[in-house]
Amino acid sequence: MENPIYLLVDNGSLQPDSVISLHQIAIRLSNTCSTEIIPVSLLHSNKIPASHLNGFKAQTIVGFLKSEKGQNAQSLVIIPFFIGPSRGITNWLKDKLEEWKNNTVGRSFKILECLYSMGDSRLAEALHVETKKVIMEYRINKPNVVLVDHGTPVAEVNEVREQVGIQFFKLLKGSCSECLTSSMERRKGAEYDFNEPLIENVLHEWGTLGITEVVVSFLFLLPGRHAGKGGDLDRIFDSARKEFPNMNIRATKPIGSSEFILKILCDRIEKFKKV
Repeated sequence: MENPIYLLVDNGSLQPDSVISLHQIAIRLSNTCSTEIIPVSLLHSNKIPASHLNGFKAQTIVGFLKSEKGQNAQSLVIIPFFIGPSRGITNWLKDKLEEWKNNTVGRSFKILECLYSMGDSRLAEALHVETKKVIMEYRINKPNVVLVDHGTPVAEVNEVREQVGIQFFKLLKGSCSECLTSSMERRKGAEYDFNEPLIENVLHEWGTLGITEVVVSFLFLLPGRHAGKGGDLDRIFDSARKEFPNMNIRATKPIGSSEFILKILCDRIEKFKKV
């Protein structure tokens, strides 16, 4: 049987910085694991002109599956660039791959684990490194720290955030005054209350209490319209700064380029190869 094709798959973005970052991570992963890794997205990224992406053309998974390389492939290995089991991976992507597999006899695919696995603290370690960089750069004495992710309709994904938060806050012990987890946004309805508190409400509460030093730790892998420059989170921070001029809000970088993340991805690949 021919060697499988390895695909590093993220959710997708219309922001060039996000797609360029994924492409660079795939190159680093290819070099580290001595295996060609092709970056693709679930949606959107193919709409960005190559002129905005340092000359390369981004692909979505549907585009790849329909391409000559995808049509000629017999075996695909999907490396999810997702922190937890998003429905995009567990449902939508799986359905697309099943269609591809069933179209030709002899095809197969394997979806590897998402980045978080029980007992593995490397996501928390990546967050810790970025947070300590901000604390040291600005010489902040025991700030309030809030971990923020996008928010999710899937309780299992939220539970991943909570477990990473527990690990992260243990690493931060002694370096912060208060630590909380939060979501950027949530769906309406009591069934999604597990996303609370929202980051904007955390900042409002802390501002009301007179907290002056806040570090926001991004549980995001890539920059984009949420965690990128001028994105949704920046607008939330700007709103809080206007309401509370004495509150300094500083944010970390997304963790997707961390060496900890690269090691997790390499471990996923090596584990698959040994099966």
